[in-house]
Amino acid sequence: QIYSFNDTFPHLYIVKLNPQGLYDSTFQVTPNHQPEGFVKYDSSRILVYGLARSFTQYNGRTIDGLCRIYHDGTFDTTFTSPLSTANVSNFFEIKKIHSDGSLFINGRFLWKNDTANKYRHIVKLKPNGEIDSSFNFYTNLTLGVAPGFGAVRAIVGTPDGGYLVGGVFDSYNGYAKRGIVKLD
Repeated sequence: QIYSFNDTFPHLYIVKLNPQGLYDSTFQVTPNHQPEGFVKYDSSRILVYGLARSFTQYNGRTIDGLCRIYHDGTFDTTFTSPLSTANVSNFFEIKKIHSDGSLFINGRFLWKNDTANKYRHIVKLKPNGEIDSSFNFYTNLTLGVAPGFGAVRAIVGTPDGGYLVGGVFDSYNGYAKRGIVKLD
């Protein structure tokens, strides 16, 4: 929660500052918990993300840890989070946004209606928040002998349309890879 000396914006989770760094009182939003971060999506929208178990509401709407808003704080109804709130150890970051609006998230998380009930580490989302099944999301990262405890730290596009994925892992989808892998 945000605190200030003069209690200008008492206990708010998100505030907006104008270019001079002053509080913008026209930006009034009511999330139920503090977000973990913000990522510019395009020229008019921002992705807001947090722990799926606690950052579950934004202006009275269910968001399950991830939502997209306009610069004035208005909720973008064209985007829906695929994340599950069923497990307390879900965490993720937004790593890369493509020019077509698709994006990568990485971390350790479950998603809604996943019959495998399996932790994911890297997933590509369509611009509306749906899982992009054209990307092989059944990723198993291994660090040492602990499956599921590796971490993706960077995703970079390559000229051939693939990706270089770097991080802390010894294997990727069962293949021995030390911290870097090339994906199609």
